[in-house]
Amino acid sequence: MRKVKIAHISDLHLSNEVFGDGGVAIKGTAGHSIDKLVSLTKALKEIEWDLLLITGDISKNGSSSSFSIAKTWLDSYLVDGKHSKIGLELDGSDKNYLIVPGNHDYYNGTFIQENNDNYLDFFEYVGVNTSVEKEINSVKVKVHLYDSTKKKRMAKGELREKHKTERITNDDDLDIAMLHHHILMPPNISLTRVLELENVRSDTKYLLSCGFNSILFGHTHRYFQDYISDRIVIKNFPVKRGKKRLWRDLLKLKIVEKSNSVSYERKKSQNGQYPDFNSFMEYLYIKKIVGDTIKGPNDFCSIKGFYDELKLYKEKNGNILLDKSFERNLHISMAESACQKDENSCSFNTMEYDFINRKLKYSRIAINEEGYVKGKESVADF
Repeated sequence: MRKVKIAHISDLHLSNEVFGDGGVAIKGTAGHSIDKLVSLTKALKEIEWDLLLITGDISKNGSSSSFSIAKTWLDSYLVDGKHSKIGLELDGSDKNYLIVPGNHDYYNGTFIQENNDNYLDFFEYVGVNTSVEKEINSVKVKVHLYDSTKKKRMAKGELREKHKTERITNDDDLDIAMLHHHILMPPNISLTRVLELENVRSDTKYLLSCGFNSILFGHTHRYFQDYISDRIVIKNFPVKRGKKRLWRDLLKLKIVEKSNSVSYERKKSQNGQYPDFNSFMEYLYIKKIVGDTIKGPNDFCSIKGFYDELKLYKEKNGNILLDKSFERNLHISMAESACQKDENSCSFNTMEYDFINRKLKYSRIAINEEGYVKGKESVADF
């Protein structure tokens, strides 16, 4: 069959008391809605999926009791007078789930990220080079897990340098990265600096350079899902400044990927003028990747001679369109809160990779107090 169906949920914010009111202190810090949790459970039991990926904030405040509730909901079920058997009952089933922690999972009963001691009593540690490999319907699925929490901060995150290890990806496999904090913010959503990754430019550059098929995250309680180029990811980068620099850094990495002998330090003309970045990248591409002979900036008295050389080459051979030649499409899934009490819109995302027809199908499943609603399915070639 060679099809893999993924369900992506995030930011459940399960409270200390599963059947309590969830409590509202500050907007965005409420616990779950019991009715939404029932609807979420029903949806995940009725919709087909092979692997459930949870991108953090499964707890409201990182308390031991909230993690106990989360673990019971995933593996078994919860019961009260009004609702019976609220749970996915995954323990002993042929379905699997993976989870990374979010900032709320580090709170330990406070509103500052302290430690993950309570979390580790119930869920696996996410450390350096944590990847889980599974065979699903004859497809090798590799899920790369990242802990993006940052201690002593309320909501900010980071990818620690020691965690940004090389990840081996393969076109015949399904490689998925999951973290809590976002690397993209759609243009219709206002930016909130306090929620961002601390080193978001370098972290995004790293994630985009790994060759993942999908990158999954939550944290914002906002929805976005699409199959887009890495250029579009950068266009919707959550920090206004640094977009061009991020794209340039990524181009450098991609040229080095194709030629181990490349040095991208810009050369200057004989009178000391440096070429603009894109022109020099085109020169490197022609010389090192295409393998054609072309003169560099240092071969000319002024930089104008180098630009004329480049223009002449493109007139003879066609425009290189360097940026386009290095663009790579990938699937981005940013999940809303799945069942938080004070959110007007709750949902989770689904995606299906068909490796026979090389098709990706993805959709949003809306969650409310009355039930769930399947959204329109989108299809892309991958």
